[in-house]
Amino acid sequence: MYKTIEERQIARRISKRKYKNKMKALGKWIIPNRKKKSRLYRAKYPERTKANAAVKWAVYHSGKLIKPKCCCVCKKETEVIAHHDDYSKPLDVMWVCQNCHNDIHGRSKIED
Repeated sequence: MYKTIEERQIARRISKRKYKNKMKALGKWIIPNRKKKSRLYRAKYPERTKANAAVKWAVYHSGKLIKPKCCCVCKKETEVIAHHDDYSKPLDVMWVCQNCHNDIHGRSKIED
């Protein structure tokens, strides 16, 4: 199909550029680089990022926090996540299931 590797690389670049321009025109362009997305999120929400990192460190490395096996709201024995009421107090968390966490934030429930 292509005579040289350079021809193939040029064709790929043109194809990627056309796709990117098409998606931008439609308003559907998403940053394809996950690291870039993560960096943008951390820059936008530095207090959340620091609080989440502190909880992760306290649970998995230092042992300052112990992750329970049941939700502190509904008492269901399921996978729990840490909910911060105040990001300035990173180790002050409520361990809740995903449904209760959605209720706290006013989102719709996830059915089991």
